[in-house]
Amino acid sequence: MGDIHKAMSYQFTDAKREELKSLKAKDLMQDKVIVASPQIHIMKACAIMVINKIRRIPLVDDDTSNLIGIVSQSDVFQALLKEAIL
Repeated sequence: MGDIHKAMSYQFTDAKREELKSLKAKDLMQDKVIVASPQIHIMKACAIMVINKIRRIPLVDDDTSNLIGIVSQSDVFQALLKEAIL
């Protein structure tokens, strides 16, 4: 247990601690986001996630480009399993 605790304890300098306090979401976000239409076939969405090594795809309205939802790997797996069981 001591080794795990040691590996999980992070030592930050005061400067690094202050930098982390001022960190904003915009500093971490990706600016090239892969999006899809809500009409995308689920297998195509799955392929996009695998190829691009992403776990979620924002779904945007075809006309307005407004975000209307997100499809995740978990959503795909659940849908495929549900179909396989029925």
